[in-house]
Amino acid sequence: EEEAPPLPPVMRVLKYNASEWPYLLLGTIGAAAAGVVMPAFALIFARLLKIFSLDCDEMEAEIAKYAPVFFYIGIGSAVFEFFKSFFFGYSGEMVTSRLRVLAFRAMLRQEISWFDDKHHSTGALTTRLAKDASE
Repeated sequence: EEEAPPLPPVMRVLKYNASEWPYLLLGTIGAAAAGVVMPAFALIFARLLKIFSLDCDEMEAEIAKYAPVFFYIGIGSAVFEFFKSFFFGYSGEMVTSRLRVLAFRAMLRQEISWFDDKHHSTGALTTRLAKDASE
């Protein structure tokens, strides 16, 4: 059975992803903002629980104040999750595509006899291009 190739150094992979740094930065900002949503929700919800000890009229007025806050937190959460997912996903797709091109070019530089090995059949090479770059 064939051994798995060694994992590449992290710094080399990050070097291949260097041209997408603006997308990584926006994804990081989106992730940080998405991480703030749940603590903000918890703080607002704790304030909302205090309202239940008020009179009916006061409770209704206070709930009317907090309802839009929950709505805006939900909208903000959706926007920040989209930013995080989109920008990290785009960056990941770009580095995967770049690694596949490099792997394909390396395959094309091999001697003809290299392709005679059963481990280098068309199906095996296609699988490696599809699988190895995305792992």
